[in-house]
Parts: sequence; C-alpha cells; structure tokens
Amino acid sequence: MSKVLLSEQLGAMARVDELRQHQNEVDEYLSLPQRRAEVAARIREYYQNNGVQFTDAQIDQGVREFFAGRLVFEAPPLGPLTRLWSKVLLNRSKGIRLLQYLAIAALAVQCTRVVLQDSQHKQATQSVSEAVKP
Repeated sequence: MSKVLLSEQLGAMARVDELRQHQNEVDEYLSLPQRRAEVAARIREYYQNNGVQFTDAQIDQGVREFFAGRLVFEAPPLGPLTRLWSKVLLNRSKGIRLLQYLAIAALAVQCTRVVLQDSQHKQATQSVSEAVKP
C-alpha cells in the first residue's frame, strides 16, 4: 500500500471538485432549451398550486425574455465627471498632439526672439565701433 499524503489527496480532491463544478455550470449554460423547459414547468406548478391564473404563452414569453437577457452585459450609466474623464483619456492623443504643436510654436517664437536680439546686438556693437573710430 502506497503512502499518500493527506495534503496531496485533499489538494487533488479540491481540484476535481472545482473541475466538476465548472463542468456542471458549462452543462447548465449549454443545455439552455432543457433549462428553459424546467423553469417553465416549475413556474406552472407553482402557479397551479397557488391558484394563479396564467396562460402557457405568458409563461413561455416570460421565461424566454428572462433567459434572453440573462447573460448580456449592460454597462452601468456613466456620471458626468466619469464621462468627461473617459473622453479625456480616449482622446489623449489629440491633446498630446496639441501640446506638441504649442511647444513647437513656443520654440519657434523663442528662436525668432534670439535671432532678432542677436541682430540688434550686432547692429549696436557695429554702430558703437563706428562711433569710436576717428
């Protein structure tokens, strides 16, 4: 008889149970027509036991509508601040491009100022040197 550690056995059993549970969930979602029929039958039984008037069409429509929207993701509505923030994040490339253009424009203005100051400085030194010469 082999010695199996209890921790190994429990770990393997937990994994098997997890796989079995996962398979049961998959089977439940894949057997949708059967699941709809079971739910409709249970609703009919409940209504009959409680004396509620119903038609089969009502139950079929209700069950069909329930299962149609059951696995559909519906995003929650965004508030104004969240909507603004998401637009900013989604359009950040446009904002970065605008900042790049502004930086280029500022650099061009600064270069122009430097060139103009340099030419004015040269003119001033030239006029001073001409004034100093006899």
